[in-house]
Amino acid sequence: MKISISGIRGIFGNDFGPANILQFTTNFSSIIKSGKCVIGRDTRPSGEIIMNYVTAALMQSGIDVYLEMILDQQIFYNLLQISHQ
Repeated sequence: MKISISGIRGIFGNDFGPANILQFTTNFSSIIKSGKCVIGRDTRPSGEIIMNYVTAALMQSGIDVYLEMILDQQIFYNLLQISHQ
């Protein structure tokens, strides 16, 4: 697993698992001041289960979760533009 300023990376089920996801997401939730978070995933087979762990950890921390869908870079960019208007 690699940890950097932009997040964590690894091979799910190998060097990256549910405990890593839950810990990282719980820590991340502490900096969400709005109480809201949009979640997206990629198309890898592990994407859905990782998204479910992230959603559960955020909701357990009192964060409202939105969208939970496959997002490509263009959709993500458009969402950022809308959120900054």
